[in-house]
Amino acid sequence: MFKFKPAKYSFHFIVLCVLQVFSLGFSPQAMHSVRKSRKSKTSPIVRLHMPVTKVKKRSPLKDKKIKVLLDASLYSHSIYKGVLMGLDYELINLFAQENGLEVEAKIMKEAANMIDSLQDGEGDIIAFGYNVTPDRLEKVDFSIPVIDGKHCLVQRRNKATSIDSPAHLNGKIVMIRKNSCFKSTLESYAQSHNITLQIQEATETVTDEDLIQMVAKGKIDYTVTYDYIARNVGVFHDNINYSVALTKKLPVSWVVNKGSEDLLETLNQWIKKRRHSLEYNLIVQKYNDVSETRKATLRQNLPLAKAGSVSEYDGIIKKYAQQIQWDWKLIAALVFQESRFNPTAKSWVGATGLMQLMPVTAKELGLQVNQLTSPERNLQAGIKYLQWLEKSLQPHIHDKKELVKFVLASYNVGLGHVLDARRLAEKYHLNAQKWEGNVEQMLLKISKPEYYKDKVVKCGYCRGKEPVSYVKNILGYYNSYQNVAHQHD
Repeated sequence: MFKFKPAKYSFHFIVLCVLQVFSLGFSPQAMHSVRKSRKSKTSPIVRLHMPVTKVKKRSPLKDKKIKVLLDASLYSHSIYKGVLMGLDYELINLFAQENGLEVEAKIMKEAANMIDSLQDGEGDIIAFGYNVTPDRLEKVDFSIPVIDGKHCLVQRRNKATSIDSPAHLNGKIVMIRKNSCFKSTLESYAQSHNITLQIQEATETVTDEDLIQMVAKGKIDYTVTYDYIARNVGVFHDNINYSVALTKKLPVSWVVNKGSEDLLETLNQWIKKRRHSLEYNLIVQKYNDVSETRKATLRQNLPLAKAGSVSEYDGIIKKYAQQIQWDWKLIAALVFQESRFNPTAKSWVGATGLMQLMPVTAKELGLQVNQLTSPERNLQAGIKYLQWLEKSLQPHIHDKKELVKFVLASYNVGLGHVLDARRLAEKYHLNAQKWEGNVEQMLLKISKPEYYKDKVVKCGYCRGKEPVSYVKNILGYYNSYQNVAHQHD
């Protein structure tokens, strides 16, 4: 007699079968899939069809903020006496200013990986010169040309190694920046002229400037870069020759991510409109000028820029910044805002020195009038004043980052006016612990009678726009100084 014997299915198998049937639907194909998986020696593969959630991309134009990746080089972005400079830096800021955008700059340590960083979301745009190549076009999009430049051979003025034609590179070793388009230029030239040369790529952190310096010092014989970079860096090395061109003038563009059509269109329209304007070309000319005056300026700047310095007073700024436990670059940003690092600067109201101390305030801090122009004594007294302001505000502001903003505003306009703005913020149900959008808004309103005549206001009228701009400027300088100086910390 036939007896029914139930199959021995594991609990795990039954659950998987049920899931698979539900995912495929109750159809012959579904049942066949289950039966087939039973015959297999391995467990069935269950594919659950879940809805895909798309990651929403940020829109720089809507956010009114553009994240910019810049190369840490004298030509692209650097600091001279506290002033942020560089062709790409100035042009991208001109673009941002004319399109109502705030710039958030990030200086890249590894220029070779800038496109990867862009794709990883670290920036919206690379403001650094790239030639358009097929492999790059698969990853990113390019603007219309920002400038033009030739690929040129950089070598020493040395009879033993100097050549007057690329054809004489046969059998030579050329070191270039990693992931640069110079590799394909050299390969194409070698193939078309039937020569053999060895191309070596430097490590990710080595820049074109570094390679030119290596040529000048005899560590390598040849490298390749853009003619405009060689022209600028060549100012510092009298033994450098960059007259041998490997290409004609090529278009050099900025880079945006795929899918950034609005940003790319706005950028292209701006370049098309501005590239032949006077202001645009004055900026370009400034960084292609190799006059003796320009050479002297660059040579003065080189030691500071290469060391990641903000000013010649970095040493004493670092020394006294420790007393208040602030980042020295934040103090440097304050000093630049106050005096542009000029120790003899004097305002129309009598504020003097690096930190623009008033004689009365200086005296209270133990500084004599004849010591106001001493960089170290002035800075020492200014830090004391910052410490006093910080101590006065600490009971009211608990967050360290917010506290810094309140201290900076107080340094500019006086503690009393800042406390007035806090009281107004409390009265109008704003957050008196927060600067942006809260206390700063009340400080702006204290210039109006209905606010400075309010009973909670103790110090009266105040031009609130000045301290608000003051804080914003210093934090902006600080962000840039962090980027540049961090490369060498």
